[in-house]
Amino acid sequence: MELEILNGLQKLDPQNDEHWTTEGLPRLDVLKDIVGAAVTRVQLQEFAKGFNRINPALPQASAPATVPSVVTATVTNDEQENAEQGLTVAEYESLSVNEQLAVLTSLQAEAIAAIGVAQARYDEVTREMDKLIMVKERQETQNARESRANAVTAYQQAQIAARIARKG
Repeated sequence: MELEILNGLQKLDPQNDEHWTTEGLPRLDVLKDIVGAAVTRVQLQEFAKGFNRINPALPQASAPATVPSVVTATVTNDEQENAEQGLTVAEYESLSVNEQLAVLTSLQAEAIAAIGVAQARYDEVTREMDKLIMVKERQETQNARESRANAVTAYQQAQIAARIARKG
């Protein structure tokens, strides 16, 4: 709705008395005709603070402030989901609050499902890592035992060789 309001404000003529109140503010009935929907003073303050007949400067509109970034990201970055939902930013903006809540609830449910899948995968990978760590620890323990046994055997053989040399 922000873009529509800003576009409507651009169409107001500071020279046309019918576009303005006696206080120099945009007439809401004129904006309604231009925008095609009712516009409130609160919306004007939110989207075009300070806009009036004497100061008809408009802020630069980027992404509509009423569209949560998660919806904008979903709509613009996920073409498959966009195709499935058929939802554009402008369409999202035109939804009622209940419809927007339904969209966000759907996105939330998808995120929760994705978290569940990711958690299951994480748990699976962690179990496999735990198995490998246990195998590695057993191998290291076995290698340490063998190393100690080899060291003892080498020591014993050296002692035997030394005894034989002394006798010999």
